[in-house]
Amino acid sequence: VRQALLPVPAADVPDATAFGMPSAEADTHVILGGTGGIGVALAAWLLTRSPCRVVLMSRRRRLPADLTPWADRIRLVEADLAADPIEAVLERIEEHVGRIGCVVHAAGEAGGGVIARRERAAMRQGTGGKLRGADGFARHRSGEAEATARLGIGWDIWSEVGMARDALRSDARHQAHLMVGLAVKEGQRLFARALTLGLPQLLVSTTDIDRAREFYVAPSRTPAGTRDNAAAPAAPSGGRGAGRRAEREPEQVAARLGGWARSLLGLDDVDPDASLYDHGADSLLMLDLIAKVEEHYGVDVELSELSHRVSLNEVRSRIAAVTRDADPATEQSAPETVQEPPAAEPAALEHNAAQDPPVSVEVWQQGTGRDLICLVHPVGGDIQAYRTLVSALDPHLTVCLIADPGLRQAHPPRWSIADRARRYHAALQTRFPHGEWRWWLAGWSFGAWVAHAMAAEAEAAGRPAARLYL
Repeated sequence: VRQALLPVPAADVPDATAFGMPSAEADTHVILGGTGGIGVALAAWLLTRSPCRVVLMSRRRRLPADLTPWADRIRLVEADLAADPIEAVLERIEEHVGRIGCVVHAAGEAGGGVIARRERAAMRQGTGGKLRGADGFARHRSGEAEATARLGIGWDIWSEVGMARDALRSDARHQAHLMVGLAVKEGQRLFARALTLGLPQLLVSTTDIDRAREFYVAPSRTPAGTRDNAAAPAAPSGGRGAGRRAEREPEQVAARLGGWARSLLGLDDVDPDASLYDHGADSLLMLDLIAKVEEHYGVDVELSELSHRVSLNEVRSRIAAVTRDADPATEQSAPETVQEPPAAEPAALEHNAAQDPPVSVEVWQQGTGRDLICLVHPVGGDIQAYRTLVSALDPHLTVCLIADPGLRQAHPPRWSIADRARRYHAALQTRFPHGEWRWWLAGWSFGAWVAHAMAAEAEAAGRPAARLYL
């Protein structure tokens, strides 16, 4: 059931022509984000309604295939609303425009997934185009005599085009939302309705408002080592992980990963050794890539397990390591060698006995020396925020991070600072034995208290940390 919530009666709406309905005149309409899915849909609607011309502004100067029937009435302007000076953008538009009939703001960027887990730089980049483009402009008027009409439309999700269509494939709620999303023709009809109504702000919802919030409720956390089956993507033909059996050669895996990456990034070529972030990837795109790996190869990968300079070859190595450990044929053919695990510290033994969540030490940079810096993140946060910092550290340093183990638990452990420091210290000692490695410890906020207590643990054990950053 499609609902339209109108805060004023239709009878009170002024004449539609005052609110920018395309006229018979050959006006020129400017569409910001004009080569994106929604921008293209609205451009097509405008072009079919009148003999107008359209200026498409986007970061990449290309004519979308769906608009080729009107190519002679379209001009392309390359600009980045998030970065380019506004004056420069206006000058580029003025090269193609005389009289402007309307400006459609459809610019946006998928820059990092869940807001709470996005670092400041990614957030600024992802919202810059919207903030500098027009979002606050719809309600502004310089005076009563101003003739410019401004309409703000709060769109619901679009199912056939737009950034949401290809995002978060493993998120069950997002996929359920797409199922009731707007089709292109519905979006075009609603755009026409919005112009007719002329309301300063219009909210579009494809479901009852009370139900709509279900699509944004955070999924319940699952214990470490388990998977939320409700959020798992549908398995390909042959079952989840069929690719693990069908593709054993590194070249086959590399070819498939390269194809996925080129498709997601919109590039013709991706260097398998280069950082995917340098190619333009962000956290959201990385989650999409990981979802494809999990679906095709049956390999569980956490973004935090990959380094800050993750490359396709790093992802391929991760697949190879997991599939080799899980493949029965490999296990049967492997020589029967037994490697004794490192002796566990008393604290580690106590940790295992208590069945508390395991403390994971994630290595993001393998240095050339024997100096190790361990970054201790505050409770409840996500270590992806440290990607920029780790990129700036000296390459001779080995860099590891300890995220809050409670992030994977429905009920986070009630550890004191001393308990947490003891467990973190034991995990670090097991992975990077002091004596072989020279420890540097660093912590932020609550993590600083934990790092300080870890330093005390190390000193009490006769293995003091070389440096401590709080």
